[in-house]
Amino acid sequence: MNIKDRALTAIKQNYAKFGLKPEELNKLAEHIAGGLTDESTDEELNTAVDKAKFYAEMMQSVGNRKATEVQNKYKDYVPKPQPQPQPQPEPVPSGALTLEQVQDLINKSNEASKKEREEAIKAAIAPFLEREEKARLGTMLQSHDKLKNIPKMFRERYHLDKEEDLETVASQIENEYAAFKQELVATGQFVEAPKPTSPESESDDFVKMMEDFGSRHTQAEPSK
Repeated sequence: MNIKDRALTAIKQNYAKFGLKPEELNKLAEHIAGGLTDESTDEELNTAVDKAKFYAEMMQSVGNRKATEVQNKYKDYVPKPQPQPQPQPEPVPSGALTLEQVQDLINKSNEASKKEREEAIKAAIAPFLEREEKARLGTMLQSHDKLKNIPKMFRERYHLDKEEDLETVASQIENEYAAFKQELVATGQFVEAPKPTSPESESDDFVKMMEDFGSRHTQAEPSK
């Protein structure tokens, strides 16, 4: 190890408390090595390092003084708040509006009013349309060919919610009426009669048939 490196190692250990930068330590090592040789003993090196400590102390003193001066200079300094950018308003056309601008405003207003009117009309007629649709589906179901020989009072117990279910509901009524009539026939409580000549007589016959069915079932029950 040459004398400069030995000197640098020695001052790093002895001058650590001074907080010198690497380049400052390097210059001090060059200064110390200038009065020694590679053959100099450790004792000679340590003596030279002790003598150079004066320079390290002076450098620290100067640095502390500069730091104090800067600190005192700005001790009462309060940073000024930076102005925040203000949002820019939408540009307003200068002078009177053009014909195209006026027409555009009118069109936008008309579109908004038209939409509000359409929504109000739609909400007002919704119940009427619902009743109309219910009546239409009811007519479709009651006039189905499968139900033409089924008493009105029986088939009116059913309703149709969707047109695509027409065949399904009609078949359900047909099957349930056939099962009901078969039960009456099996118990001897139903006899085919001539077809009624009017809706009123048809209803009367069906009501009478239901009443007779209920009465016979009541009579058939054993007394408790």
